[in-house]
Amino acid sequence: MILKQAVEDLLPRSIIYRKKMGFPTPWEYWLAGPQLDDIERMLLEPRSTERQLFRPQALKRIFGEHRAGSRDHATRIWRLLNLELWQRVFLDGEPHETVRTSQAAAMSG
Repeated sequence: MILKQAVEDLLPRSIIYRKKMGFPTPWEYWLAGPQLDDIERMLLEPRSTERQLFRPQALKRIFGEHRAGSRDHATRIWRLLNLELWQRVFLDGEPHETVRTSQAAAMSG
């Protein structure tokens, strides 16, 4: 409430006191075309598969079904990508900047 009061003279009341809104992400774009290939490649790299958290054949099936449009695995793929990026930073000690760059490359296409 204090933050809202602090900006009352800067923003319209309709903005300050509106209901909370979710943060939209362009998943459909990110999980299509070359971006999807980049994400799959990252998740199937030896450094990822050696963790043995998921089976490479299962990953290939998920990506294949998603590409074919027979199943929408967008949420699952997004979570797997973020799990891998988290592991690279917090378990492998990879600098945040490197992971951020990898993620941006996977998302930009």
